Amino acid sequence: GHETDFSLCDFAADVRAPTPTAAAELVSQPTEAWAGALDGAQDRLQALLYRRIDAHAQRLDQLGNTLGRPQQALHAHTRKLDRAQQRLRHAALLNLERKMQQIHGQSSVFTQKLAKRITQTHSRLDRAEARLHALDPQRVLERGYALLHGESGQVLSSAAQLLPDAKVSARLHDGEVDLRVLPPKL
Repeated sequence: GHETDFSLCDFAADVRAPTPTAAAELVSQPTEAWAGALDGAQDRLQALLYRRIDAHAQRLDQLGNTLGRPQQALHAHTRKLDRAQQRLRHAALLNLERKMQQIHGQSSVFTQKLAKRITQTHSRLDRAEARLHALDPQRVLERGYALLHGESGQVLSSAAQLLPDAKVSARLHDGEVDLRVLPPKL
């Protein structure tokens, strides 16, 4: 068979051989050619694999730098926590001091109000004592009045209660005296 016809398969095939012998020669290349092609493919595959490993290693290093070392991150968070604790302690002390000032202010206001109230109460007590002292029967007696008691000890407040020859006691500011009621003078 020499080249006379082309079939549709010839146009669809990747490689076309003009004769069956040439096709056999194409299919059965020498072993050195196949070994060389295989070595070249292996070299290309190995180079590709090394490039991929290197790219992944670089990416891993970038991620490691982004994350940092766990110990450094722990120290950074510990420092932040210490600063936050100091701010909280400072704020609590300021708040306590502010509350103490408020209490002190309220205490002084309370003390002033209490002192004023005590002064007012003393004044009221003094006025009540003066009124009570003015109404004290002993004070009335000191002004020259007398308190009369009948024989049975009842207080005599009306002349109608006095009968002639009745025994009466008169209480004066400095003591008591016994009296006898005289009949009215005609």
